[in-house]
Amino acid sequence: MTQVRRGTPAHAAGVNAGDEILAIGDYRVPPDGLRERLKCYRPGETATLLVARRERLVRLPVAFGAAPRPRFRLEADPAATPEQRRRLDDWLGTGSSASDSPAKLETSHPDAGQTHRHPD
Repeated sequence: MTQVRRGTPAHAAGVNAGDEILAIGDYRVPPDGLRERLKCYRPGETATLLVARRERLVRLPVAFGAAPRPRFRLEADPAATPEQRRRLDDWLGTGSSASDSPAKLETSHPDAGQTHRHPD
């Protein structure tokens, strides 16, 4: 693990940055296979993680949670035309020019990571 965010099931279980997850339950987690293995568990289920921590094997009880919602950020294109800026202002309901202060919107959405293009 390169990082462990506070408030996550991994953090609550005691997983540390630098730990290598070797198994969940009695099933090996291959390198680059953690995401796929986690799909086998539902929020609320429990298991034991086997991790390698500084040359030692450690068993950690874990209660699985829901996957975190993806986050994304939208920023106004600095090369936007005046018409595009006006449309953005209308959409945001700001009434100010996007060229004066670039609009930013940060949110979570189940489709985050997917690209949607408008024909304009």
